[in-house]
Amino acid sequence: MIQRIQTIFLLLAVLAIIATMCLPMAMLYDEGVLVGRVSFLGISTRLVQSDVCTSCFVVLQILSYVALGIAAAIDIIGIFLFKKRPMQMTMCRISNGLIVISCLLMGYNLYSCGQVISPTVYAALPIVAIVLNIMARVAINKDEKLVRSADRLR
Repeated sequence: MIQRIQTIFLLLAVLAIIATMCLPMAMLYDEGVLVGRVSFLGISTRLVQSDVCTSCFVVLQILSYVALGIAAAIDIIGIFLFKKRPMQMTMCRISNGLIVISCLLMGYNLYSCGQVISPTVYAALPIVAIVLNIMARVAINKDEKLVRSADRLR
């Protein structure tokens, strides 16, 4: 059912993913001076005119952003698949995989820059989204077991 606890977990995971996409993940420093804020959209703010991250791969940033968007869409679709619990659990796994892939791409992109990087508090939001997806998957599994045991009693 749509009013189950896994719906809340999935909705919170979507909110965490959207916040991850919008908020800065790290600060870039060049010789001790704050140069820019890095989010999944790229370097969102250039505070000083500098040649920062010329070796960063824009394609990887776009791929990581798209992977997060697909993960959020999968979680939203998963909310409405409450009648197909095995499919809902599979969608939680796929969403977790996409979140991990996007974080790996973003991490590779950041550390290939060669600049001093200081992660922000918002860098933990993908982990929060993964934990919420796992909690939703556990709740969905409990519902599935409950339905199967009720079917055996009939």
